[in-house]
Amino acid sequence: MVRRPTPRPPVPLAAWTDAEAALQHAVGTLQTGGEEAVHDARVATRRLEALVELLRPRGTRRQARAAQRRLRELRRTLGGARDAEVALGVLTRLARESQPRVTLRLAPARAALQRKVRAARHAAAAGCTGPAQRLTRALARFATASQGRLGERWPRRLAGLAEQVTRAAQRAAHHRDLAALHRLRIRFKRLRYALEAAHTLGWRPLSDDDLHALRTVQDALGRTLDAQAAAPILAEVARGTPLARLAAASARRDTAALATAVAQWLKPRRRP
Repeated sequence: MVRRPTPRPPVPLAAWTDAEAALQHAVGTLQTGGEEAVHDARVATRRLEALVELLRPRGTRRQARAAQRRLRELRRTLGGARDAEVALGVLTRLARESQPRVTLRLAPARAALQRKVRAARHAAAAGCTGPAQRLTRALARFATASQGRLGERWPRRLAGLAEQVTRAAQRAAHHRDLAALHRLRIRFKRLRYALEAAHTLGWRPLSDDDLHALRTVQDALGRTLDAQAAAPILAEVARGTPLARLAAASARRDTAALATAVAQWLKPRRRP
């Protein structure tokens, strides 16, 4: 007897199932304390949030918004751990790019920050159970309300995300402050992941150059805002030292400026 191949689900449903599975895997990995677990889980929430917006059919706004709120809730639960990881990355780069004597002087702050990262990861793993359960229920309600109509209005959804990025970029250009840049970064991430989803679905193919450009813009915004997140944490682990004061004063600079300023202050000086 010849077995018939199992029919594949429709492309939008397959993409939805894959995104849910990726998020569940990432949340499960948090329990093992992997170095990239927090980052991977947060990226998975962003991809699924963009997919909810891209695929939601007419008449499911309430269920979609509820699912997106739960995705953001889970991401915020992991935010403290991610901020600590970002600060550790900034400090590690400082140590790697500095002279040996400077690296030695950074060692106590780096050790303190490593302990903070481990504690933050443990807290994130323990605190994500409730948000993850609430998210599972919200996603199930959205999927039920959609009733196999996922993606029926995707061009309009994608255009809406692009318009949000345009408005955010205009505000950022006008105000020139970190809050405006932060809003731009968030909206750009949503558009990027939606575009990548549309590319995977075969709805809007992107070239390798397009995909690279999307990552490059996001990375550029990230370098500026990661420094803002890192500065107060660096100030905490180095409380009472000139490094702490310098890190706090550098909160509104980008990563390169912060690294240069701290390395310059720690540079060995000749005695008078």
